[in-house]
Amino acid sequence: MKGRPRILLLYSHRPSGHARAAEALRRAFGDDPTAEVAELEMCRDLYPVLGPAVARAYLELAVKTPALWDALYDHRGVARATREFREVLHLLQGFKLRERILAFRPDLVVCTHALPCGSAAALKRRGELGCPLAAVPTDFSVHRYWLDPEVDLYLAPSASAARALAGEGVAPWRLATTGIPVEPGLESLPEAGGARRALGLDPTRPTAVLSGGSRGLGPLLQAAEILLARAGPAQFVVLCGHNGDLLREGRRRFGEDPRVRFLPFVEDIAAVLGAADVLVGKPGGLSMAETLAAGVPPLLFEPLAGQERRNTQFLLKAKAAWLAEGLDDLADRLTRLLQKGPEWVELKSRGRALGRADSARRARGALEELLGARVATISGSSSAGRAHGSGP
Repeated sequence: MKGRPRILLLYSHRPSGHARAAEALRRAFGDDPTAEVAELEMCRDLYPVLGPAVARAYLELAVKTPALWDALYDHRGVARATREFREVLHLLQGFKLRERILAFRPDLVVCTHALPCGSAAALKRRGELGCPLAAVPTDFSVHRYWLDPEVDLYLAPSASAARALAGEGVAPWRLATTGIPVEPGLESLPEAGGARRALGLDPTRPTAVLSGGSRGLGPLLQAAEILLARAGPAQFVVLCGHNGDLLREGRRRFGEDPRVRFLPFVEDIAAVLGAADVLVGKPGGLSMAETLAAGVPPLLFEPLAGQERRNTQFLLKAKAAWLAEGLDDLADRLTRLLQKGPEWVELKSRGRALGRADSARRARGALEELLGARVATISGSSSAGRAHGSGP
């Protein structure tokens, strides 16, 4: 490896948590002039028709047939039965991916989604990818589709996930527990009063953030209506993600109320979480990692089947979140939490114990170690070759 190491970040599609994780990693390397980092979005860059169709199919399954999706999600039998199909799929995807990888000539490939990770692993098996491969799961439990002997390093999202991966046969030297990579700006949050003023809110009122993830999913309008009526002096920020219809309708219905702000997709999540006493939202892995890293207690609502329910189980077991069952329960629980009594303090403390605001820096360190091992291996091989008379 000569010159600056070249790192390629692979993810599936935007908007998504795995795209935000890749962006967090890119920013963590952003101040390093000795590395060249690039991103590749498989759905848009390689499969602009197939990619969105796959994303829509997942949402249809998770929303309309949650019991079926829960039964299929991470099922050992399903994973075994689909292994050959997935290998063929990775082979088909690999033709375009191989061209893009060879054009960039990476020294390290880092995947924040299982689909491109499987495709990159298939390329390694066929000898078409000669550099290390790192996997970065972005949920608190790791789906079996991530498992592949060609992965050189897993950046585990939690200690329990690292233990689960070890239980699946992943060797200790292929594991680094870094947490899910989040925006580096979460390491230094703005002061709450100032953050609220910047959002056009009262700096003294208790404040909750309502989030439907990057797609603005869930009954956020209904939740805002009942919370404004029942949550006392509280004020709210509603994150609409890329859901333009939700943004327009929210501003139309509540635009005159100074206690609520509807925002489009937010790049600087630290500016919003810095204003929050509680986050009400769906338990996407990246969203929850950001929330815990900011020290904001999460109140979970309407998790989707599959990974969101697994994230819910993880957070409830750790006693780092509450789960609301229905809008009335949501209003009651949020009112209790915004009083910032012992229950709020305990949630905040447990969340801080899980949250890792420095996760992107930790991930960068682990990836640099992997690159360092790569350099040492290449140097050692070159030295051995010269010693045996096979060098230049």
